[in-house]
Parts: sequence; structure tokens; C-alpha cells
Amino acid sequence: MGSQWRRVFAGALVLVAINGFAFPKEITFLSSGDRPISQLSFSNRGDKVACVSVISEVAVWDLKQKRRLVRFDASAKGCATTVEFSPSGESIRVLALKGRRLDNFFDGWELCEGNVNTGELTLHTSSAARERAVAYWPETSTVVAIFEDANNLATPYGLRLINVDTKESRISLFAEPIGIPTSFSPNKKFVILKGTKGKVTIAEIATGKSVGSFPVHEGGCESMMMSRDNKTLITVPRNFKGLDFFGLPQTFCDTTPEVQALD
Repeated sequence: MGSQWRRVFAGALVLVAINGFAFPKEITFLSSGDRPISQLSFSNRGDKVACVSVISEVAVWDLKQKRRLVRFDASAKGCATTVEFSPSGESIRVLALKGRRLDNFFDGWELCEGNVNTGELTLHTSSAARERAVAYWPETSTVVAIFEDANNLATPYGLRLINVDTKESRISLFAEPIGIPTSFSPNKKFVILKGTKGKVTIAEIATGKSVGSFPVHEGGCESMMMSRDNKTLITVPRNFKGLDFFGLPQTFCDTTPEVQALD
């Protein structure tokens, strides 16, 4: 649900089918003009896709009919970074960063709701906290934001989870920096910390406790993600030369796990 791609081709969205190790086959090409796409998300049924452009325009496409259903202009809300469908696919929620960027943080964020049928975009929730909203989880109506506390020397890196429907929030603190873009396990129980000196750490969100730390790339990682079964860590080095796959232990433990690169 809500599968996302980043760094999509400028001005176009190409969907491909991959069967085993065969060469992928193009199944759909949708043109978005000359506006590069920065992020996208699929509806639960897979019949729609929503795209965010670098100028904060959000478009929703019908994949069966291969046509654009609606376009939202979210530029007045801030810098749109994330879009996710509701479970029904009849509405989307757009996360936008507000204010001036300073050291990777902003002056707040807004979450807007867009009606796919009417094209209306309305404000749902906003925050003026100096933080960076990095994700929206539609299953639990949760905005995830990161921040830093310079007065907390032991665990200065924070993760705040805000349920935008109940307005409840909780904070987890970590000893190592949180990467941008921020990567989570599919079950939303773990966050991947970028660590230092090429080290990657997997930490439990509920407790902030490190459950595994190991070296990956000396130059650091550009992007990281875990497989849906939590058994594989996929990383992209900063030089963008290839993908590395690392097998994770079946059970996370307090000590450093033995991690082996997969062929």
C-alpha cells in the first residue's frame, strides 16, 4: 500500500512489469509535461497513482483509462513532499513543508486533504514546530516528523509521531542521526538511522533502542530501505553506483548482528 518511487524521470511516469529476471516490459506511459516528478504513491487497489511535482503540483491518474483525473495546486500550502491515498482511493492527503529551511528543518508543516472527484484541496492539520515532516502513514493517520534537541547530549535526534485525527503524539529519541529521506521498516516498528562513518543502525521506534548496527559504505548511504519481510536491507551508496543487498538476522537483538552481503 502506498508504494513510493523517488527520482522519477523528469516530465514522465513510466510503469513497468517485472517477471522474474526477465527484462521489464513497459505497460503504461503517462506524460506530466515538463514538470519533474519528485514522489508518487499508488492507491490500495492499484488503479490510481498520485504524483507530486517539484513545483508542488499534485496529479491523480487513472491507470486503467490512462488519463489524468484531477490536478491540485499545493504550492500555496508550502513545499509538497508526500502524497498518499485514503483506503478507498477517493481522496488523497498531501504533506507540505512550511517556511524557511534551516539545517534540514522547517518552520512547520501542513497536511491537506484532496477530493479526487471534486478537485477540492482543504487543510486538515498544521504544525508550527521547528521540525521536518518526513512521512505520512495513511493506515494510522500518522505524520512522522524529525527534529534535533541540542540540549540533549545523549539522544539529541528525535522522531515525533502525530495522529492527525486524534491529535495525540509521542516522541522517540535516538543517539544517532536520522537519515533524509527517512526509511522505516514496512511494519513501521523500526527506523533506519544513517549513523556515522558508513555505519547503518536499525532502531526500534517505540523505545529508541538500537537493535542492530553494522558498516555498509565508507562514504555513507544516499538511500536505504528494508524488504517487506524485514529480512533484507537495500542501500544505495552516495556515488549511486549500484544497489547493495544485506541479509538481516531473523531476530533483532541487543548486540551487533552478523550481516552478510547477498550475492
